[in-house]
Amino acid sequence: MDFKNYLPVLKTWILPMVILLGINVAFLSPAYFNGDVLDQDDIKLGYAKSKEIRDYRAETGEEALWTNAMFSGMPATQISTKYDGNIFQYLTDVVRGIGGTNSSTYILFYLMIAAFIGLRGMGVNHWLSTIGGFAYGYSGFFIIGYAAGHNAKVNTAAFIPLMILALLLILEKKNWRAFILMAVFAGLSIHRNHFQITYYAGLFMAIIWLVYLIQYAKEKALPTFAKYTGLIALAGVLAIGPNIANIWSTKVYTSESMRGGKSELTQKNQNQGEGGLSYDYAMSWSTGIYETVAMVIPNAAGGGMMVDYSEKGTETFDQLVKAFRSQGMNAKNAEQQANQYMGAAFMRWTGESMGNGAYYVGAAIFFLFCLAFFVIGGATRQWVIASGVFFVLMSWGSNLNWFNSLLFNYLPLYNKFRVPSMALTILFFTVPFYGILGLNQWYTLDKKMRFEALKKGSLLFVGFILLFGLVAPFVMDLETARDSQFAQQGFSIDQLVGDRRSLATSSALASLGFGLLTATALYFFHNGKLKLVTSAAIIGGVALLDLGLFTTDQIEREDFLSQRQWEAQYAPTAANQAISQDKDPHFRVWNATVGLTNDSYTSYHHKSVGGYHGAKLQRYQDLIDNQLNQQNIACFSMLNAKYIITQGQNGQPQAQRNPDVCGNGWSVQSIQMVPNADAEMAALTDFNPKSTAIVDARYSEYLGGKSNFAPAKVRLTSYDPKHITYATEGGDAFVVFSELFYEGSGNDWQAYLDGEPVEHIRVNYLLRGLTVPAGKHEVVFEYAPKSHYTGQKINYAGSGIILLLLFWMGYKQITEGKND
Repeated sequence: MDFKNYLPVLKTWILPMVILLGINVAFLSPAYFNGDVLDQDDIKLGYAKSKEIRDYRAETGEEALWTNAMFSGMPATQISTKYDGNIFQYLTDVVRGIGGTNSSTYILFYLMIAAFIGLRGMGVNHWLSTIGGFAYGYSGFFIIGYAAGHNAKVNTAAFIPLMILALLLILEKKNWRAFILMAVFAGLSIHRNHFQITYYAGLFMAIIWLVYLIQYAKEKALPTFAKYTGLIALAGVLAIGPNIANIWSTKVYTSESMRGGKSELTQKNQNQGEGGLSYDYAMSWSTGIYETVAMVIPNAAGGGMMVDYSEKGTETFDQLVKAFRSQGMNAKNAEQQANQYMGAAFMRWTGESMGNGAYYVGAAIFFLFCLAFFVIGGATRQWVIASGVFFVLMSWGSNLNWFNSLLFNYLPLYNKFRVPSMALTILFFTVPFYGILGLNQWYTLDKKMRFEALKKGSLLFVGFILLFGLVAPFVMDLETARDSQFAQQGFSIDQLVGDRRSLATSSALASLGFGLLTATALYFFHNGKLKLVTSAAIIGGVALLDLGLFTTDQIEREDFLSQRQWEAQYAPTAANQAISQDKDPHFRVWNATVGLTNDSYTSYHHKSVGGYHGAKLQRYQDLIDNQLNQQNIACFSMLNAKYIITQGQNGQPQAQRNPDVCGNGWSVQSIQMVPNADAEMAALTDFNPKSTAIVDARYSEYLGGKSNFAPAKVRLTSYDPKHITYATEGGDAFVVFSELFYEGSGNDWQAYLDGEPVEHIRVNYLLRGLTVPAGKHEVVFEYAPKSHYTGQKINYAGSGIILLLLFWMGYKQITEGKND
């Protein structure tokens, strides 16, 4: 074997990837070298609420599929569930192993490698592709998302470059076999389980498809285009195959959740729409129109809570520090507190989406983007412009109601998602991708065309900075409705406006500097003073400095915790310890010291009636809104809230036993039949759950006209998240169980009486009820969702097809290569 044959591959593929890995290691060194854990808020919450599921997986080697750790029970589908038979899981594990699993450091590596491969696949020079890979992975949008723990979102975005590469190979390069790559990359995107990002990627590909439809029509080649379209559609089907268990389970769950379910109540929650979210709720975190400028001028809209204002020279910051020092804070804490106030309120004058800092694409990269407009035209420029306009308008959300209300009402699935600013994900791909494509092409132009493109690109970039960064802050109104409150606290409104203007202009000058440095490196190449590699290295260095400074604002070494510090966050309180002394295997806790919908930590220690999740069961949300928020103790009792955590006189949480708790199951003497959901909810306001069950009239046939039943004893004999067993003894009884009624894909929770399947009904708006004949009996509830178990079989079949296609494509590449 001649080693020299592999040198090109090592130089143009392996070495750049090693460099990108080295950059990742440098920025996240505490995780790589010390095993420290990045303090990510969403990951902390997820770790807490998934504890029962993770423990079950570790103890049994199986998936729990259901958890009682929060909201009195819900499917584990969108919390933590693993599916067998998915080839994309195995592919993911390979990259994880290379990029590092501690603090999910592989995620940023994923992004960089994906963009690098996407550019290399389009024929871009390997060093320029390396710059593009870094620019994509370390752009502000993904760094802020990663720091906050939005790992699934950032991870899913890694496959946008690869899906677009496959699409362009089919439509632009006319390589029909690339549909196999499309299936793999789309499948990986779906597998990473952030459907909103995959949805945006699908819309993006639809825009590209439309541009090429027009082009093929002009070329009178629509039959060929139809064949390619069929292959793209086939790729989509193939991508779904290995993911079907997750997709099916998510679809089933969504139909009963806030995201896709429909409350039967006449008076709905303000966040609930028809078969989705309400418009106002969905439009939360819309990007401000001028706030979009922060993609290029990071402090144009005021910065964010992670910006270090101590270096910005603002009078407001100094005044805040003095105020906090006068309260007895030391200098470090005073500056930290002042930074929080500056980023969250004092400097923020427009928009609401960029709380921790700007979604910064990088000024050096934006310069290349401007240059590309005068280098690459045709279909590529068309889809870059079309997608850019579309997704910017989409990101404006409630700030552009006429446009986004149309999308909300008519674009399929759009009403299932919120946070419109997330649409900017696509621009964080198109800006570096188009910019690097343009730079690669620019190097090949003749001298005259090269100079013209550089001149026009520079004018476009400088014009943007001057208009939006140096002129706009002086002609726009930078006051806010909050400023009158700040004035009452002794802050001058003129001073606030001046500081905001100063932040914007100084940030604009910094961006201008990074852009002009990039232009200078290109100018020296143009004049023959620099070689391509040298000028590319300078541009890479400028981009590294530009985005690196932003990254170190968002992720500092102090943000990493040792393993001991990480575990200490979940240390039990005295109340938790007291409750844990109870050896009853299954009861719930109501932590009244925190809100019902923003608490994950209770779920780490107990089965909680509260929790934190963006897609709660709709019926449970209804109960929260109408009963639990009003602290209706009868409803807490029927949910088996055996303990209540309250604030003690010493300010510390204390545990109190609920004397009215109903237990795991109990027989009721009477049935109160009601005509509809409104009446059912109203009846819960004042009833005795131990003696009466509220039943919707739709279940009257099940009860056979009976309204009174004999008493019976009900005892829990074994608990497993997906298999609960009870013993009953007594007369002909109607038993209520303190478990949530959930049909899923069709009787997912199946009741068994002495081993025989039986029907059970919904009572008390969301619990389970079952008639039990006289005598001694065993009642079992087993959770066996078809979407999971049948779905896994389809996973295996879909994975097999993908694997065969990959082997076939590899075989063709090898044999045709030999023939050549």
